[in-house]
Amino acid sequence: MIDDDDILEISSDEFNNDDDSSFDLDVKPSFNDLFEDEIDKETVYEKEEFDDIDIFKCVPTKNIFTEQYYKVVLSGEGEISPKLHKSLAQFLKATDPQDKTMFRNRLQPVVWDFITDVSQKVGNALPLEKRMFLRYALLLPTLISKDQRENLLSIIMDNKYNEPVHYFDEWLEMVCLGEVAPLGSDEEPIKATKNRGDSGLRLQKEKAQGALESKLGALKLLQKKRSITEKSIIDFVKTMANHPVHPYFASIEMGYTVTQKAALTDLINATKDLQKLDREYTVAIQEAKLSQQKLDAISEKMNDEPMVNINPAILKKEVNNLRQIHKMCVGRQGNHFPLLHGSYITSNFNDLATREQIIMVMKYVESIDSGVFRRTHRRETHRIVPHVIIIPCYGDKGICWEPFEKFNRASSRGRIAVPLYPKDLKLAVITALADLRWEVAKAKATYYWMEEGITGKYFQWFDERKLKGDVKLRFIEDYILWITKESSGTQKLDKDVRGIFWRNLPFPKEIRDNLKNRGFVYNELYKKDINRELSDGY
Repeated sequence: MIDDDDILEISSDEFNNDDDSSFDLDVKPSFNDLFEDEIDKETVYEKEEFDDIDIFKCVPTKNIFTEQYYKVVLSGEGEISPKLHKSLAQFLKATDPQDKTMFRNRLQPVVWDFITDVSQKVGNALPLEKRMFLRYALLLPTLISKDQRENLLSIIMDNKYNEPVHYFDEWLEMVCLGEVAPLGSDEEPIKATKNRGDSGLRLQKEKAQGALESKLGALKLLQKKRSITEKSIIDFVKTMANHPVHPYFASIEMGYTVTQKAALTDLINATKDLQKLDREYTVAIQEAKLSQQKLDAISEKMNDEPMVNINPAILKKEVNNLRQIHKMCVGRQGNHFPLLHGSYITSNFNDLATREQIIMVMKYVESIDSGVFRRTHRRETHRIVPHVIIIPCYGDKGICWEPFEKFNRASSRGRIAVPLYPKDLKLAVITALADLRWEVAKAKATYYWMEEGITGKYFQWFDERKLKGDVKLRFIEDYILWITKESSGTQKLDKDVRGIFWRNLPFPKEIRDNLKNRGFVYNELYKKDINRELSDGY
């Protein structure tokens, strides 16, 4: 049994002498017969861009990081709980650096065994404390500062933007409920007994949520059009209401000028447009209400669904896959400690890779590389944003686990991962997207990836210069420079690489138009674009 006095003895003060010992993996999915699948119209992601995000944090309403937090997290997990408690206590109380390293090495596999056991309950009513442990890797609240605890409490829990960006516990729950296939890519989505997903309600909810988002998006567009029209009417009225004094009669104003008469005509037309917009707006609101009611009805039915009974081996394998991703995000020389500690992170909320922060970085990258989420199959191009799994680790980089699912290569989402506590948030996300770019292009080219597409052109450049190392890692480094430096006119790439990227990962027209005036190099690339367009070779 766990002694309460032992629990209270564990404090952050006993963790100050920790060393920065590093620990150490790479699983490559195989892709055969690529892009032979039919497009699944139901799975294609139809939004054309990310929404603007104005709110990045919430006001904490409940402090769950109390003295009871540690007990609740450990409770109900069987023999692994006292084992974890003992290992943690030994590690925190150790003062000798060698002993501390030894106890740290012993603690890490125990933590992952504990995570595996807790994960077996994600499909059911998991206590908030255990969910926060899975999401943030926080086992003992006293290991982080008051400000850092406040930051975690300020993270928005719900996915308000309906984007495929998921925290660690959310991903496990989606796998458990059969909403997504496991990360191994050899299995289809899980068919669990008494699964809420078996009734089709999860799929219905996703479709209803998408329909509601579509209706709300249409309403926002109509709202914007109405605002513009109303502003133009005000301007027309102001123009018409400005009457100078008649040159012959001091007490009489002039009649309408030619400009004012034109404004009157425009006012009449704008009023008609406003009436038409109002009719469309009324219908759109009614449709949005119906969509919301449908979504609420499905959500209510889901609350009455039976508990989930799932094969533990599948979730255990999924946790092992997530552990592999954890190591890949951290890197061989990084900090692989699987628990959250205040000395390893800053107290700046903006340094956390929250869902909202990741979406904004992806929006930034897409504004520069408009094709990063575009996938073409049989002459149809769709925007497909990958699943992003937020891993609670101290990683330097994001990674692409797989560019798409094995059973639906044409229209399924890929899977990328981003560390929750990165050294550089922006760099971590861009690294993951660069990895995704490479893997999608490589998979599409199949056996000819060294000859065709951007991977072929880049590999040939790499090979001709007899460069050493991993060609993909070099591509990722250059892609980061392409997004962060070259897009603003700062020349950092090799001339030939710049040409490859300019041709195969083109900037949007407005950026190219700006760059043509930023130097001879960009101006020459711009002229080549014009020549290709004139010769129909672009």
